[in-house]
Amino acid sequence: MAWKPSLPRCFWIVCAGLLLAGCQEQEQIRSYDVPKETIAVGPPPEKQRLLAVMVLHQKDVWFFKLVGPTKAVAEQVETFDRYVAGVHFFGEGSARFDYTPEGWQRLPEKLLPGNGQVVQHLRRDVKGSSVDLTVTRLPATEKAKDPRANIDRWRNQLGLAPISEDELTKLVGNVKVDGVESTRVDFTGGARKRGGSIFARGRPFQFTKPDDWEERPPDNRMGIFRPAVFLVRDREHLAEVSVVPAGGGAAANVNRWRSQLGLEALDDAQIKKELRTLDVAGAKAPYVDMTGRDPTGPQRILGAWIVHGGRTWFIKMKGSPELVGKQQAAFEAFVQSIRFADGQGAAHE
Repeated sequence: MAWKPSLPRCFWIVCAGLLLAGCQEQEQIRSYDVPKETIAVGPPPEKQRLLAVMVLHQKDVWFFKLVGPTKAVAEQVETFDRYVAGVHFFGEGSARFDYTPEGWQRLPEKLLPGNGQVVQHLRRDVKGSSVDLTVTRLPATEKAKDPRANIDRWRNQLGLAPISEDELTKLVGNVKVDGVESTRVDFTGGARKRGGSIFARGRPFQFTKPDDWEERPPDNRMGIFRPAVFLVRDREHLAEVSVVPAGGGAAANVNRWRSQLGLEALDDAQIKKELRTLDVAGAKAPYVDMTGRDPTGPQRILGAWIVHGGRTWFIKMKGSPELVGKQQAAFEAFVQSIRFADGQGAAHE
């Protein structure tokens, strides 16, 4: 007896059709050409080494700095120390340099905002790279003469974490320049490309970001490391939010923000009258709100700061008054969401 299929004929017709369709789809997949991603690979950037000496003399702070690739700087350490040893101060804001190294190109001097000056800038080309030796004089403001603020700025430029209290204590006053107790540092860290820096991207804190804030990569603006940066957009309006570890005290930073808006500086008593507070993990974070103008037009700044682990973290939103006003509640919630690695927010005062 011949075997007969027990299933309807139409079932087998459908199966044959599906099988044929599957074969055609498989054939299409085989013939689809997916372009391969090309990844450029080059030699890793060189590590950088920075030598710096900070000298507080009368009403000025002097900074002597040597920076460049580690191997190139290693060859110039003796030159740098001899250069600094040949410095002699006379009067206010003046110095004599008894030693000028040979084979270095002298670049133009440069005036800086706030009556500062790059007094000397020397550069030496070494096997395809360069080493820079600079002398900078700044008025002795609270921020300029703060060893921690300056040291942490240099360490941030090299991708290094902020300095510990024990390490800082060992460095302050570790050398004399023309009889003045000074601070000399020697750091090696992350690679630096010409015109910019590569720095640590890790953050010692966590936060809750508003959904409409666009997170940007950490950056190093004007020598100040910003581990968290956000853009906020609303049609033609734009605002920026940043978190910055900084020294110099609250009054100095508030007045720096005021100067950005064309507002006059306030003394400590006046600033206290302007302050509000935000609750951050059960502690109080001071908070200011100011409106003025900069070269782009009307601007508004919301600024708060958190003291934690012996450091001050400044959180600022700056942008058009209309957008900042709409985002004020989001900014306050962002500040209140900040928690450090130990689970704490602001220090209890």
